[in-house]
Amino acid sequence: MNKSDFYDYDGNFTLPKSVRTYFDSPSHEYKDLDVPTKLIHLAYAFQNGLDLKAEINAMLESHKQIDQSDVQMALTAYIGYLHYPTVKALVFETLYIDYPYEALLDLLLLDLKVRYQFTTDPYDFITAIRVA
Repeated sequence: MNKSDFYDYDGNFTLPKSVRTYFDSPSHEYKDLDVPTKLIHLAYAFQNGLDLKAEINAMLESHKQIDQSDVQMALTAYIGYLHYPTVKALVFETLYIDYPYEALLDLLLLDLKVRYQFTTDPYDFITAIRVA
């Protein structure tokens, strides 16, 4: 992964893939990346200042067919993976209805902040280090 992956053509800091790839659980885009890669992208973007809540809100506003429960399911799957990577995500996806997506996102971001650190070499290649 390279720093340039996180910048769009206008030079704005963003996620390497569309927001739907990370948060629209029923979409075909969501299946484009595996969970560990998504978590690394989300951790790096968040730790470098990207407002993921604003990105999700913009996605929900521009894609009326996407329901907040889709976002909740994605977030719950990520949280489950971080805590119990060998347990099927389905076990955790049933818990999403108890919490609004904003609360799940806050929990995920805290997890990502604690669990991932990044180093960058002179060629702007980013290495993710999972510390917990």
